[in-house]
Amino acid sequence: EPIIENELYKNGKIDNLEHLYISQFELISSVKDEYNLKMFVSVFLIYYDLGTGQFCYGNAGHNEPVILKRSGENNFFGSQHDMVLGIFPDLKFHTGKESFEIGETLVLYTDGITEANASNEDYFGEERLIKFLAKNRELSTKSLCRSLIANVHRFEKGTQYDDMTVLTLKRKN
Repeated sequence: EPIIENELYKNGKIDNLEHLYISQFELISSVKDEYNLKMFVSVFLIYYDLGTGQFCYGNAGHNEPVILKRSGENNFFGSQHDMVLGIFPDLKFHTGKESFEIGETLVLYTDGITEANASNEDYFGEERLIKFLAKNRELSTKSLCRSLIANVHRFEKGTQYDDMTVLTLKRKN
């Protein structure tokens, strides 16, 4: 059975992003059930329409991404939180929408970034993340990722407790 059904595509666009999005959550949940996995996972699924600059997203217990706006603002989005996948079998998931304008940068990251801690139990946190992104917003996407992880490593003083992943996307036109 295909993950994406043909009728969702029309003129190169996905007409019903919410349906596609829910199908993805159902797919992930079914894999867990089929293999009797006893784990849970946080997931942030996002579909981006290149033509309109619109995101359709859902958040199953994951950190909220940040959009670095051209105006200089840094906005978290994705607060349409649902429970992590894998705890309750018939959990329903919700979607949200967000605009992504030309010149803006999207930053997605794992909790290894915000939950990184120094030896004194001081966490890197969202506030430090936002300050870092505001200060470094003009970097290329590659440099922004590398600089953020290096900054978190300096904060941790070389003791990494969790995995760290950062993904950035900049809309050029």
